[in-house]
Amino acid sequence: MSEINNENWLSARKIDPLLLDLFREKTQKEKSERHGNAVPVAKERSLGVCYSAYMGITAMVLSIFLGTLKGDDQETILSHACLWLLVYIVIGFVAGKIAEFCVQESAKSLLQETLSRVESYQQAEENTLSDHETSE
Repeated sequence: MSEINNENWLSARKIDPLLLDLFREKTQKEKSERHGNAVPVAKERSLGVCYSAYMGITAMVLSIFLGTLKGDDQETILSHACLWLLVYIVIGFVAGKIAEFCVQESAKSLLQETLSRVESYQQAEENTLSDHETSE
């Protein structure tokens, strides 16, 4: 199923081109990994890691900013900033993992739906050809 020839790609006219490009890229990556000539790519980071980094840094910066506005001493500001950094790293990681799961499930269901439409389109095309041949 992972290998689809050009005829199948051309017959799938009603599929979103972006989805087709993503699927082609995935199949080419799988082929290159099987043959051992994988092209090095930028390391993919999960959404959990990205969310935790962004949320943690944002919380730390805001904590430092608010502590400075309140006039707290440096030790208090940095201890609160480190605490909020750790708290929001955990919150961001959990939120990112949930978002990553939702995105993956949505992409899987969309791909399955699209491939089933292609298969039904191909079957309908084959049926009309066989009906046409039998009627002659």
